[in-house]
Amino acid sequence: MVEFLNEKDTERPAYTEEISSVWNRRKPWYEAVSNYFFYLPHCNNNDELSHLKKTMGLFIDEIIGDPAPVPNSRSYFVCLTYPDLKEGNALENLSKITSGADAVELRVDLLKSYNHDFVAEQIALLRNHTEIPIIFTLRTVSQGGKFPDSEYERISKLTELAFKMGVAYVDMELSLPESLFSTLVANKRFTRIIGSHHDFSGEFKWDNSEWENKYNFAVNSNVDIIKFVGTALEFTDNFALEAFRKTHTAKPLIAINMRRLGQLSRIVNPLLTPVTHPLLPNSAAPGQLSIKQINQSLYIIGGLSPKKFAVVGSPVSHSRSPALHTKGYELFGLPYEFSKFETDDANKVYNELVKDPEFGGCAITIPLKMDMLKYATELSDSARIIGAINTFYPLGDGKYYGTNTDWIGITESFKNNGVYGSAMKGLIIGGGGTSRAAVYAFKQMGCKKIYMLNRTVSKLQEIKDSFPSDYNIEILDSSSVPNIENIDLVVSTVPANVDLDPEFTSNIRHVLSKGSGPKAFIEAAYKPLVTPLMTIANEEFMWNVIPGREMLVNQGIAQFQEFCGIKPPYDEVFEAVTSEYSFLVNVSMTIYHKVDTPTTYQETTLLNQYNNRKPESTAIKEEKLVWFPDITTWSIEEIERLKGAITGRLASKWSVDQTTRFYRYIDRYIGDRLQRGKRVFPSRSKDQNDLGVGIKILIEAANKAFGYNNWMTCVGESIIVEYAGTINEGNVAFVNKLRLETSVKLTLADNTVIEKIGAGRASNLNREIAFRKVKKESVSDALKKCFTELVILLFDYEDKVKSGYYEKYR
Repeated sequence: MVEFLNEKDTERPAYTEEISSVWNRRKPWYEAVSNYFFYLPHCNNNDELSHLKKTMGLFIDEIIGDPAPVPNSRSYFVCLTYPDLKEGNALENLSKITSGADAVELRVDLLKSYNHDFVAEQIALLRNHTEIPIIFTLRTVSQGGKFPDSEYERISKLTELAFKMGVAYVDMELSLPESLFSTLVANKRFTRIIGSHHDFSGEFKWDNSEWENKYNFAVNSNVDIIKFVGTALEFTDNFALEAFRKTHTAKPLIAINMRRLGQLSRIVNPLLTPVTHPLLPNSAAPGQLSIKQINQSLYIIGGLSPKKFAVVGSPVSHSRSPALHTKGYELFGLPYEFSKFETDDANKVYNELVKDPEFGGCAITIPLKMDMLKYATELSDSARIIGAINTFYPLGDGKYYGTNTDWIGITESFKNNGVYGSAMKGLIIGGGGTSRAAVYAFKQMGCKKIYMLNRTVSKLQEIKDSFPSDYNIEILDSSSVPNIENIDLVVSTVPANVDLDPEFTSNIRHVLSKGSGPKAFIEAAYKPLVTPLMTIANEEFMWNVIPGREMLVNQGIAQFQEFCGIKPPYDEVFEAVTSEYSFLVNVSMTIYHKVDTPTTYQETTLLNQYNNRKPESTAIKEEKLVWFPDITTWSIEEIERLKGAITGRLASKWSVDQTTRFYRYIDRYIGDRLQRGKRVFPSRSKDQNDLGVGIKILIEAANKAFGYNNWMTCVGESIIVEYAGTINEGNVAFVNKLRLETSVKLTLADNTVIEKIGAGRASNLNREIAFRKVKKESVSDALKKCFTELVILLFDYEDKVKSGYYEKYR
């Protein structure tokens, strides 16, 4: 910015002094006349810039009087104790530390500097790395903090800074001078005030008049929340606290005791309990617990009952809902269980699940999303408008609530990829149940026009007629597709196993060619990882493709929050949902990785953990080759396991048998092609390095032969071997020649390991397109070589067995 104003801004008169001097002179004026202040942190990449847009939206909500509501149920805030959020792994760990919390406390008194610019930056960093409300706390020495007691002017100015930055809550000590306290409360704008008082000595029991006086002062001062913290010198002090809580209900009250003897009060406190996290450098107060510890303790003392949840519908055998919800229960110490209940009968769900006294709720999939509506006594707006529910749970007193989180999966996936704003145009491909949620999602995002495209137009007409006219839905067919306007967003709801006829595919290609704006494409199908439409959108028309796994996880997170009232962390849940897939970051998926600079790449993708995993049995039964002896019991150098991983060898009888299956699948596929003169590897010539089969066929064969959960790949380092680029007249980076090499490691469930390097080449292309092309090609080439090496090892093993090579080891 300084360089631009000093040297490149030629439209305005030049400054007569350094721009930094101008800024320093004017800054106090700006601060004096401004009502609000938004600190713009430096963004290191597009992801951070995209998130900054969301942060700005939350800031606007705060300053126009639409902040997050004060929780009315069990809730927590996590207390940060970092001296500087930029140091160490603070920002990296922030999403984990704040997971499950309803607010996050910035202990300003613990920061390494009280300079206003530094404090503002800390607030901005925190706001840009978490979406939950911020509590600004300046704890004085006498109240257990680090800030000097008598520096009232600095307290006033720092508190005013918090108000101008629109933080959700400010913790103000009730021991401040009354005039200062009342002045600050009057200037709070839309920030909520937490009036706090701490007794570290334990001098004042809960029936002491000191607490009564502070409480009355807080109520009369019009604070929003009162926070009292005592010190338990004996266990019965917790019971005295609860008696105080019961008789003081004029304002929301946070009341706890410190020290180990007071931990019971932290466990039973219902509102914004201060918590810590194992990743924090230290706790903010003696006796603080984590959310997980509180929930586990609540269960032990009977404050938290076990619940049973399930995914219902048919089929549900491959549903990832149990993995998602179970991970959340584990993270937060919840005594819940989540199972699968396969049926297409809603009455059966009601009689066998819902009537269970421990029923906590159910995730609903096809074909029950409409059938379960009749059991819901209350519906969310989204459920009423969409006409289907995927989330159902009891409210008590025989009442049940139904809602739909599919649309949230769509909107959150767009937002997480930097798509915000309104007045856009959206396209929905397909006419199934998910398309209805997509319509609702587009409307919530402010789309001014919603197009729908499907093979069967009559289905779309039914959907259009069920939505209000102001949704502005237009149905496309072959005659209207050529006249379509530019499209900003696309959601494909076409099942991945449906064959696309040429006319439908042609219509899709035409509308995708009209892409504009963010050009964001969500694929609702999450299996396989890369669908034909994803490939068309990205490779042919350069759309930014968002895989179906993101939508799956985002709707599941929203569903978990409905069930449990707490939001699980995205990264851990995403890993739990995807860890069972060995469709890998399938080569094709590399086209969706972001490329920032033409330098060395380091992309390690590990979707499966195989620690102590037992091989999965396959359904296909074939005869075993008689010349394969059982080598698993042999103790010979040739086949011994080297520290658990056999590199360059088939590690066990299982891998020999399954690789044989793999070879047979390939052999069957290329059988018809042999007569067309295609030269292929399975002619058993070992000097070739390509099986002669496309990568998608190889992955399909591997899934069938080894089982989805019994093989994995790890995409390792990529290195630029050759690069020559230019900048054209339009300031567009252009690649004249590029060659990239990438390593890929293939691992089977019995620790057979193969690692190969593949190459990709590009020339005369836009730089971004060129890097995507070579990355995809190099990973694909390396994986092909890994599969080829696998077959070579099989042939080598066969030759050695037949030649009697192993006889000497018997």
